[in-house]
Amino acid sequence: LPMSSGPDVPTAVYLQPPTWKVTFHERARQRDTTQRESFRLLFEHYAEVLRSERELRDRALVAEREASELRREVVEFHDTNQRGREGGVSSARVVELEDKVMRLSDELTTAMRLRADGAQSMLDMTHQLQDAQKDLEQTKKELALSEERCEQGEQQLQDQRSVITTLREELE
Repeated sequence: LPMSSGPDVPTAVYLQPPTWKVTFHERARQRDTTQRESFRLLFEHYAEVLRSERELRDRALVAEREASELRREVVEFHDTNQRGREGGVSSARVVELEDKVMRLSDELTTAMRLRADGAQSMLDMTHQLQDAQKDLEQTKKELALSEERCEQGEQQLQDQRSVITTLREELE
C-alpha cells in the first residue's frame, strides 16, 4: 500500500520489503539447502548399506547351499566306505571336499559378520535420520514462530505508520 508520506520520506521506501526480512528468508533458504544436502548424503549411504547387505545375504545363501551339498557328499562317502563298496569317492576327493567345506564355512562366517556390521550400520543411520528429522521439525517450528513474529512486527509497523500519517494529517 503506498502511503502518503511527508515531503522528506519517499513513497518507494514503503514498497520495498525490509532488509531484515530478506536476510531472514535468505538464511532460511540456505539452512534448508544445507539440511536437504545432509539428508541426501544420508539416504545415499543408507541405500549403499542396503545394497551391500542384500549382496552379503545372497552370498551367504550360496555358501550355505554349497556347504550343505558338500556335507551330504561327505556323509554319502562315509556311508559308502563303511559298507565296503568299491567305486566310492577317493580320499583325495574327500580331503578336497573337506577343505571346501572349511573354506565355505569361513566365508559364511565372514558374510554373517559383515551382515551384522551392515545391520548395525543401518541401525546407526536410522538413529541419525530420526535425530535429523527431530532437528528439522524443531527448526520448522522455530521458523513458523519467527515468521509469526515477523508478521506481528510488520502489522505493528503498519499500525504505527497509519498513526504517524493520521497525526501528520491532523497537524497540517
